[in-house]
Amino acid sequence: MVDSAAKAATNLPRINSRLLPTKSNLTLFIRQHITKHWISLWQNHPPSNKLAQIKPLPFSWPSSHQTLRRHEIYLTSLRIGHTRLTHAHLLTNLFPLSCEHCKLDSPLTVSLMFKRPSLTPLRHTNRIHQSLKITLSNERSSIQNILAYLRAANFLSRI
Repeated sequence: MVDSAAKAATNLPRINSRLLPTKSNLTLFIRQHITKHWISLWQNHPPSNKLAQIKPLPFSWPSSHQTLRRHEIYLTSLRIGHTRLTHAHLLTNLFPLSCEHCKLDSPLTVSLMFKRPSLTPLRHTNRIHQSLKITLSNERSSIQNILAYLRAANFLSRI
């Protein structure tokens, strides 16, 4: 049956090669399709994807490319919501750290680093917005303010 089907296929009319897409057009189509699918997955992210809550699209941000690699690491850790300060207890099997600036016993998270009431004057001094999405956005000018704020709050060395 297979042999007869193959023989019958040779008698079918041939497709004109001018109607077939070129290799570059096909590559472009595939890349566009993958990119659209990636964006769709990113925008319909589960709530646990902290980076997708800050970044509207899954493409590189110019503000992520810092001259000092350490600053890139700080930014990335903050944007994904995982720092040594907030997650070390998972590796050491100890209790989560609480904020040294507040008397609250709630565990310290990246969003709380920028919302603690006791750090409000320091936030205003460094022009840090209370919204994490705005604070950690793609604004190159705010990166130095973020680092200065974290340094003054004694968080930077422990990220």
